[in-house]
Amino acid sequence: MTQASTIAGGRATSALSIVSADQETIVGDGTTENPLRVADGAQSILCTYNAFQPAVVGMPVNVTTGAITAGTVARVSAANKTTQTSASAIGLITEVVSSSIVRVQLSGLVTLTVAQWAAITGNPAGLVQSEGYWVSVAGQMDDVPPAVPGDWIAQIGYALTDTIFLLGTPSAISVVP
Repeated sequence: MTQASTIAGGRATSALSIVSADQETIVGDGTTENPLRVADGAQSILCTYNAFQPAVVGMPVNVTTGAITAGTVARVSAANKTTQTSASAIGLITEVVSSSIVRVQLSGLVTLTVAQWAAITGNPAGLVQSEGYWVSVAGQMDDVPPAVPGDWIAQIGYALTDTIFLLGTPSAISVVP
């Protein structure tokens, strides 16, 4: 006799049946600060962090000069709208490994808590759904593009919800006249 069972709410299957499922990578530790979620497969790299200010998850970063720590591929620092080089963000910090090593996501979806986004945007509600975001003051993002003459305009992506961000590093950067 074959025993039948229901798998994940689907149809009943024989105990001898083979069940196929897509593999997903789960990231996070289940805490409020770092909830469990499905990784979206976006590329990330381990980087040496140029610690002029503490690294924060969600912080936009750019490539900078200087020595790199073994096991990392680049040296990064907080992106800033004040110069073309510093406004050229390559991605967002998704993990602070130590005060000098961070993981930077280069593209795709970035999911953080409202509190984590609030630390980067200055908005207690996190991201504003359907808004674009630009590199702002050091390590921050703003849903309003820079407007002060001499500041550099570098859009970094779009908010899909108050916690999910579609990261797209700047392809065109211009200076406010």
